Amino acid sequence: GDTAAGVEVDMLPEGGFRMNYVLLKKNKGNLNIVSSGLEVIDLDALKTSINTEVPLCVAITGKGIISKKATLSENENENSLLHKALPNANPEDFNLQKAEIANSQAIISVVRKSIVDELLSLLKDAGYFVVDVSFGPLALTAIIPLIKISGEEEINLNGHILQMNNEELSDYRYEKKQDTNQVDVGGERMDERCAIAFASGFGYFISKEENIIIPEVKEQQNEFKHKRIFQTAGWAALIIFFSGLLLNFFLFSHYNGRAAELKIKVDKNKDDLASIAT
Repeated sequence: GDTAAGVEVDMLPEGGFRMNYVLLKKNKGNLNIVSSGLEVIDLDALKTSINTEVPLCVAITGKGIISKKATLSENENENSLLHKALPNANPEDFNLQKAEIANSQAIISVVRKSIVDELLSLLKDAGYFVVDVSFGPLALTAIIPLIKISGEEEINLNGHILQMNNEELSDYRYEKKQDTNQVDVGGERMDERCAIAFASGFGYFISKEENIIIPEVKEQQNEFKHKRIFQTAGWAALIIFFSGLLLNFFLFSHYNGRAAELKIKVDKNKDDLASIAT
């Protein structure tokens, strides 16, 4: 598809969540922001801006998400990564993702499965298809080359601080930020609070490495793909059927007109023969 929405779901300390979103559309090789919004607090309000036919790429931030830097070793697996972020944690209780950075290190983001499952269930009940999920700041790594940083060693996007070294991400930390600014991402100006949402939606249109896949998201990816195939096939069949009817109408009109002309000629010839006979 040529349209997708990135949604940052910020889990609040007091419970509940608020959402920042960016609706993106690809047109002739250009990716443009159709609309954006900040601090949406319920899904009904989100539906007024993002149709449920649009796939969602969700980034979960805020309470319950832990992001740490760790050194990668050989034969690393999901369990060993989890224990580097949360020692003695039960792998059955957590989802995790990683983004590799400089010097054989990675930013590891961990969140309880119950938080992810509850959010995915809410969005599915609202009619949305969630085709991608990221945790914490990881979505931002996709847009680092697009951000104009003017030689700065740090990129601060609404408190998410990306430490740069020779234009490569080398570290991450979060510090609560009071004021907000505009940021230029690939020529698009936006409120920095929309950066994670934009990065999530941007990921829909680019080829990227497969991260650790959440089964529920994989299922929704397949459901969305099959729905698109069914809709495309349905429209194609309808167009073919309508085209056949239209062609049949033109052929019928053409040959019916020719038949009428020939009948007139036959009747005239009969009259002429009758006149000659008399």
